Amino acid sequence: MSGGAHALLLDSWCAAWAQLDCPAPALALADLLARYAEPHRAYHTAQHLAECFQHFAEVRDLARQPGELALGLFFHDAIWDPHAHDCEARSAALARACLCAAGVAPSSSEAVATLILATRHAAEPAPGDATLLVDIDLAILGAAP
Repeated sequence: MSGGAHALLLDSWCAAWAQLDCPAPALALADLLARYAEPHRAYHTAQHLAECFQHFAEVRDLARQPGELALGLFFHDAIWDPHAHDCEARSAALARACLCAAGVAPSSSEAVATLILATRHAAEPAPGDATLLVDIDLAILGAAP
């Protein structure tokens, strides 16, 4: 991952936690980035995460709860096993546990988990931040080859 991408992710991480009035747990970001660097990942990598945050920067003003949406992006592919069918649910549980341990309000922890579950792409996402998160996640499909 380039230095610019790492700086974008670090800045986005700190901003997301600040928007939830909670100090950013630095070790949680290191853990997430280690997960996104797992050798079995071909697409769900830190590059994908950085690209998501580049898109998010362009549409941040559309988010109702930008801190929650950003944390949803950070955790949406935290657990990735190409043979499993519950990666999103496990990623949501990981996010919920991390946010609760950091002292985030339960309502925000649940909102982040709900956003992550929208990335199962099993149904049309709810209007608002879930739609925005899914659009960001899938933006690569509209990118030039």
